[in-house]
Amino acid sequence: GSEVTGTEGALGCFDTDIRTDDQTLSLQHGAVILATGSEEANTEEYCYGQSGQILRQVEFEKRFAAGEIDAGKLENVVMIQCVGSREKGAREYCSRICCAAALKNAIRILEKNPEARIYILNRDMMTYGFLERYYTRARGEGVMFFNYDLNQKPEVEVVGADALQAA
Repeated sequence: GSEVTGTEGALGCFDTDIRTDDQTLSLQHGAVILATGSEEANTEEYCYGQSGQILRQVEFEKRFAAGEIDAGKLENVVMIQCVGSREKGAREYCSRICCAAALKNAIRILEKNPEARIYILNRDMMTYGFLERYYTRARGEGVMFFNYDLNQKPEVEVVGADALQAA
């Protein structure tokens, strides 16, 4: 509910005016952290929205944490990365968080069900800094990684109310 109306200064010595309702507050500070917020990208690719079994990573994570998804019943899990990203005319950037979410979810599934088969389809696995250890761990625990390119994207078909087929 506040708005930055002005900032002046230099490294280590800033003055910023913030308007909240009808008053303006002036702050002196040494650094600025700009957090613009984010919104999860929407898609209809890969039959998203056509089956309750097709989830985004964030949806999977929430449902798994809430106990709505039983890892013990998961046999095959396919995660498709880079959906709609780094493509001309779409989102021409990498969000830098999707791969880490996939790795985290894959490891959590395997912690509950070491017999689950997990396949991560990706254009490039982007793990930064300390996140590389999750990639190494996932590979060591049997997660299978398959690269694809824009000329041969994965295909998904909903073939029944509860069954999926991926090609």
